[in-house]
Amino acid sequence: MNALKVMDADAMVVCVCMIGWVVVLFVAA
Repeated sequence: MNALKVMDADAMVVCVCMIGWVVVLFVAA
């Protein structure tokens, strides 16, 4: 359970970071 929760949290952080980079690229373009 705990390991799954940590993995899910890491995946969420990665998704947020990727979306953030896409937004930054669009704004900078």
